[in-house]
Amino acid sequence: MKRIFSFIVVYVLLLMTLSCKEPKKNSVPPITETSWTCSHGVVLRSGREIGFDILNTTQSGSFENNFIKAQELDINFIQILQAWNQYETSAGVYNGSAVSNLSALSNYALAKGVKLSIVITPIDIPGRFTPAYLNGVKFDNALMISAFNNFIDHLFTQTVNPSIVNSFSVGNEIDHYNWAGNGDSPTEYQNFLAAIKAIVNSYGIDLHFTGTLKGMQSQGSTYTSMSNVVDKVSVTYYPQSSSFIVNDPNVPEADLDSLVNFFPTGTDFFFQEVGYQTGSANGSSELKQAQFFCNFFKAWDDHKDVISAASILRFNDVSRASAESTAVSYGLPGNEAFIQYIQTLGIRTWEGNGYDKQSFQVIKSEIQKRNW
Repeated sequence: MKRIFSFIVVYVLLLMTLSCKEPKKNSVPPITETSWTCSHGVVLRSGREIGFDILNTTQSGSFENNFIKAQELDINFIQILQAWNQYETSAGVYNGSAVSNLSALSNYALAKGVKLSIVITPIDIPGRFTPAYLNGVKFDNALMISAFNNFIDHLFTQTVNPSIVNSFSVGNEIDHYNWAGNGDSPTEYQNFLAAIKAIVNSYGIDLHFTGTLKGMQSQGSTYTSMSNVVDKVSVTYYPQSSSFIVNDPNVPEADLDSLVNFFPTGTDFFFQEVGYQTGSANGSSELKQAQFFCNFFKAWDDHKDVISAASILRFNDVSRASAESTAVSYGLPGNEAFIQYIQTLGIRTWEGNGYDKQSFQVIKSEIQKRNW
């Protein structure tokens, strides 16, 4: 997902301390474009989990309001992404704001009876996020491996209760990382993952890496080979063209089929991010988003034995200013389609206290049908 890291830091500590209050009423009535209904047959839950990225609040809302709304959707886990260098600020020093934020979120999740899906990014689309003392160090170098193993120990003994972690991915959308430009290679990274797997598993946690659904399939055996050294493959899924125009809402069945058939038989998948924007510059609408999620749940039913969980991103839209800032960080300033892509991924709006888009009610209904 195209996003910057700073929003994780903004809200969590203060908002975790808020007492649980009823969310305010929607700012404006929901827009109903049609009487269309989602009418696929369903397959019962069978242990699957549903999560949401609820750290971004509405304009006037709070984290607590988000969680209360997410409970309407039977939330099982909260999604969070964090750069490694925001946690380890210098060699062996773990005092970044990410430490206190993750600790607070872990305590909150434990108290509320939900899990955490954690993504740590040594690498992501924008670049490397290793601590400065590891600049230029190869990923399969002993120093890099030792440093990350020490980080894992600190994370799961001092910061996050490992019993509530249902997903741990190292690296985000790595199929779009500039390997050559950053002096790295997929083979080196695969060796790195193989070397850290034992310590991650020692905390009862599966190791993942994350790639985009279509991007991994476009690169031959690179990521099928990498899948052999991890427990699961995490996937981000935003069906759209290279110019950020949405694909037809009916694509999930074919897209999920292609993913499962591309990887070796027996590969397990975790849908780390699933999103479909509603922006007009993206050729989309609230109706199309609702239809997409209707079809996604049907496609997920077809592959329930190999897709254990899905996290819907975003819960709320973000402000125009936030989207424009993200566009700058991705080298796309002023790109209206990209800005609206980032701005309108929510299943709820941002202005005021927000309102539920059509997709919110579709997702709610699909979850209830499956006896979540």
